[in-house]
Amino acid sequence: TPNGQIEEIEIWEPESVAKDSVFFKLPLKIKVTFSDKDDLISFVDNIEQYIIPSENDRILYHIDQVSYDMMAYDEEQTIEIKLSAYYFK
Repeated sequence: TPNGQIEEIEIWEPESVAKDSVFFKLPLKIKVTFSDKDDLISFVDNIEQYIIPSENDRILYHIDQVSYDMMAYDEEQTIEIKLSAYYFK
């Protein structure tokens, strides 16, 4: 079930994790509207725990930063999340 509404996605250029490496990092910024903190927590859990099972399509996501107003945890919020996708090329 959906736990948020994606409002915007920014994708930067991929960068090699090490010189001449086949391991790459793709920086991303997304804006997502969540109805409450439970939806945000569910999203965070899904994105950092779920790895695509196909060996050819595996991507690991790491959340680098979340902008969230903790005092308004029971209200709908549009949150900016910066994350990195790691993959083999």
